[in-house]
Amino acid sequence: MPKRFTDSAIWDKTWFRRLSPAEKCAFIYIKDKCDCVGVWDADFEVAEFQIGSQIDWQKLIEKVNGNIEILTSGKWWLCDFCRFQYGELKISCAPHKKYVEMLEKHRLLERVAKGYVKGSHTLQEEEEEEEEEKEKEKEKEKGVLGKRETGDIPYAEIIADLNLQAGMNYKSDGKVARQKIHARWQEGFRLDDFKIVHRKKVQDWKGGDMSKYLRPETLYGNKFEGYLNQLQRDTRISDVGRRNLKVAENWLKSQEEKRAQNE
Repeated sequence: MPKRFTDSAIWDKTWFRRLSPAEKCAFIYIKDKCDCVGVWDADFEVAEFQIGSQIDWQKLIEKVNGNIEILTSGKWWLCDFCRFQYGELKISCAPHKKYVEMLEKHRLLERVAKGYVKGSHTLQEEEEEEEEEKEKEKEKEKGVLGKRETGDIPYAEIIADLNLQAGMNYKSDGKVARQKIHARWQEGFRLDDFKIVHRKKVQDWKGGDMSKYLRPETLYGNKFEGYLNQLQRDTRISDVGRRNLKVAENWLKSQEEKRAQNE
């Protein structure tokens, strides 16, 4: 097992003091079980078994003062881990090479290098900011930045379908939404493509931690084609499933009739 520095002052921090004993154990467990850059492949079942207590993991995230973030991969990241353990990472430093490679693997290197840890900048949001800058440059080159275009692009219909599927209330005249839609339209995507993406990502994300990303700037970004072509989970009942369901229904019906006869 790797040896790590520990922050003995954590016991004096208000947010840590307010955690329950089980939540304190959970936070320390994550710190001990994460990889060398603070990323934990969340296995709640094993964690609760070893801690000896059930944990409200979503509540824990809300109580740790921004020290834990859920990455787009679903893994958990201790945001200040690298800075506390290693100080300033340098690519030219041989002992730091392993940590730099791991950060690149988790797509966190640039963020750690820039000092984006706790706060409003999530990895998803950083990617969107970078992409927005690229979109602006493209729009400037075409001489259309700032213009409210209508033409043949059904902005209103696209946003209306997103609102219907995701239960949102986005405006069809939003500047960012129109820039994203325009960029994808220029690439050859059409109304039906947008509708397919809406349905696939609503099925994937609605009701979970990713539901906040059911928004134009995420859905219509540079991952649009990937969203469009991803395999959709098939929630239909198979023929075997229908037969098994019928058998179960018949069995329940027979049990109810027997109880009625006995009464």
